[in-house]
Amino acid sequence: MFAVLTLSSAAVCAQEYSDTTCPKKPPADKRAQRWAGRWFVKGEQAAKQAKFQEALDSFLCSLHLSPHQNTVFNVAQLTNLVEDKSAAAASIKKFRQEHPESEFDDELADLAVSLDKSQGIAPAEEPAAGPPPPPIDAPPPEPSSGEADQAMSKNKALRGVGYSAIGAAGITLIVGIVLQGMAGAAKKDADDAATYDAFQRSEDSMKGCQGGAVAMFVVAGVLAGAGILMVVVGRPDETGKGDDGAHVEVAAGPLGAAIHGRF
Repeated sequence: MFAVLTLSSAAVCAQEYSDTTCPKKPPADKRAQRWAGRWFVKGEQAAKQAKFQEALDSFLCSLHLSPHQNTVFNVAQLTNLVEDKSAAAASIKKFRQEHPESEFDDELADLAVSLDKSQGIAPAEEPAAGPPPPPIDAPPPEPSSGEADQAMSKNKALRGVGYSAIGAAGITLIVGIVLQGMAGAAKKDADDAATYDAFQRSEDSMKGCQGGAVAMFVVAGVLAGAGILMVVVGRPDETGKGDDGAHVEVAAGPLGAAIHGRF
């Protein structure tokens, strides 16, 4: 129904912050982001209570304090849910008038036009726009504690699988060494065979052991490589929170386990 992209919130001083009136954007970027998070959460709560116009105004306040694509996405979702389209259009138009250089002005303009059309209002002609403003790098939303815990759990599980794969690689390597030794013994028996039948049996045994040893060495190499990769990917970052920016998934594939993700 309504997709909510979560931003973190932080407490602010009562003398400078109000939950009822959208504050002026503070000069400090970090403080603006914290305030934007508070208004974003306020919009989430209003949306869950089906107070869609209040949620729309809250998200617009969050967008005023700290521009972010997630906030614009929620504003767009709410324009489909509000009952009073004229009030929603008025809120968006007011925001555009107060923030003419917003990096999301084109998207908000399209939303305002769509709301006007839903009421049978023809879009007003706007003066030609000037040169576009320089791009603004919007800070990404800070992960919530639940997301951090989930990332730590996934990475811990990934490291566990990696260590298991390395252990299995060691066992497989030992089996390969044993088979290689048996192949050497079979070759010696073939050299010492007194009859052709005994020679043939020893040679067949030698070839079987050699083939098995090669297969074990290959499997050991694959397991060791995959295990080391999973341990490296699942290692905790410098803060110890278990997420260094690498995101992978291990799933069953047509030839066994497959690793997908971004490193």
